[in-house]
Amino acid sequence: MIHITGSVDRLKLYIEGHANAAEHGKDIYCAAVSALSQTLLNRMQQEERRTKDVHVMSEMESGKFSLEVWVQPWRLVWARNAFDLIFSGLRKMAKQYPKYISMEEEKDGGF
Repeated sequence: MIHITGSVDRLKLYIEGHANAAEHGKDIYCAAVSALSQTLLNRMQQEERRTKDVHVMSEMESGKFSLEVWVQPWRLVWARNAFDLIFSGLRKMAKQYPKYISMEEEKDGGF
């Protein structure tokens, strides 16, 4: 199962596991989660290259993804909007496919 945790407010996203719905490279659930998480990472890295207002920390390996973003206060709304867009897709997938994807969001200082 793919386990997703994170926080829109704190600009953090962690993903661990595999859906194991198909052989490696052909799993649509893993591909969908990867596409969304990579989109968010790429957007944050683009902005990091463009300005010193954004700092991205990320790690990726098979079955693991982590993203933490630091922004200047005046960039917070922009960054949260980007995170919220991606989280909305991840939430929808976790709701539709609970056998393969779980999601837990950090709220008010904890999970």
